[in-house]
Formats: sequence, C-alpha cells, structure tokens
Amino acid sequence: MFTVRKIITTLAACALCLSTAPLAAQQSVVMLQVLDGFTGVAIARHPVSISLGATPAEAKARKNAQNTYTNERGILMLPLPQGAAGWIQVWTGDMHGCEPHPEAASYSLAKIAATGVQAPNICSHMSVRISPGHFVVYMRELTAAERAALHH
Repeated sequence: MFTVRKIITTLAACALCLSTAPLAAQQSVVMLQVLDGFTGVAIARHPVSISLGATPAEAKARKNAQNTYTNERGILMLPLPQGAAGWIQVWTGDMHGCEPHPEAASYSLAKIAATGVQAPNICSHMSVRISPGHFVVYMRELTAAERAALHH
C-alpha cells in the first residue's frame, strides 16, 4: 500500500510539472515581431539589434547588444535570462523605427511577458493583436536624406 501511495504521489507531482512547463517556457521567451509600419508586412530575414538592461538607461546604452535575424515571418524568439526583470530596446541599422523617438524607446520585459506590448506606430494607424510574451516593433525604410546622412 505504501508503494502504491508513493507511486501515485510521484505521478501527481510529474503531472503538475508537465502541466506548468509550457507556462514557464512562455515566461522565459519573448516573441519579437518586426513589421513594416505602413503595410503590416513582416520584415523577413532582416538583421535586428537587441539590447537588454536592468534599467531603461542600461538598455539604451547598448552595452549588452546582440545582433540576430528575423525569420521568414519577421519573428525572432528571444530567450530571456532566468528571472529576467529588465528592459529591451530594438533597432536595425538600415531602417527607422515608427516610434516618436525610437532611439529613446525601451520596453519593460515584465510588461511584455504579462500582457504583450506594441511599440507606437506613427507611420500609420495599423496595429496587430498581441498576447502575453508578444512584442511588436514597427519599422520603415529610410528616406533618401536619412540614407545619405548615414554615409557622411
């Protein structure tokens, strides 16, 4: 009888672990989606720079920047450090963010994990539906003047 009870307790504990595993996985990964701010089309296979920091200022300082690429749907899955409570800033070298002040914008990882976040989109009124763990950033092509300024 003791052995059967021990087996049932072990199975119940395993079932609990398995039922909470997807929740834990969702909280440790952010789905970053990069979309064209005018059309909503995914910016596929594009280089993206990501900076994480404990504070907004630290994220903006770009000390912990990572360079990566979006997939064919404009998405990249960003694994977060265990217990990550901090801030994120996203940019690309050859596009401009559709935010009022993209260089000054950083976002709370806790809020992204809890509710999802869309960066402001001043390029158009277009937006998408988000869910917890989903972070959407809108970008646009550089103007001719902005491209010229980069080369000088």
